[in-house]
Amino acid sequence: MNPADSDRTRRLSSSALLGRALDFGWRERGAAVVEFAVVLPVLLVLIFGSIDFGLFMNDQNDATHLANEGARLAAVLGSQPLPGGSSSICSYISSQLDLPKTIQGATVNVSSTTGLVGDPVTVTVTGTYKFIPFLKLGSAGIKGTSTMRLEQPLAAGC
Repeated sequence: MNPADSDRTRRLSSSALLGRALDFGWRERGAAVVEFAVVLPVLLVLIFGSIDFGLFMNDQNDATHLANEGARLAAVLGSQPLPGGSSSICSYISSQLDLPKTIQGATVNVSSTTGLVGDPVTVTVTGTYKFIPFLKLGSAGIKGTSTMRLEQPLAAGC
């Protein structure tokens, strides 16, 4: 056998192996698309669920902040005229509700035992948050509460 023939045989067998390996890879070309199609819905649920939970926590924080502002207004102003010409603490806080549209039926409640200086006044902001509304996954209650001591007499709550 000629030494040149053995090199050619080796090259042919190497190229045949390479051809088989390429054929094997070619047959599995659509596997990545199928795997992506299986993983994508789970990934999207995790991403949108995380975003929606973050929005829920933000709205919860907003409700607590509004209750705190309302309690401070009630404690400091009491029965004095409110900014913007509002007739009551509740109507003023309700007009200031700047919660996103995901909060349904937001209400404000101001309560005090006697309305005298030094008594506690409690402001509660409540509403309902709907998780991913277009999927109708459910809802959760949002409640923000704040209590402060009155510095001025309060005529009546809401």
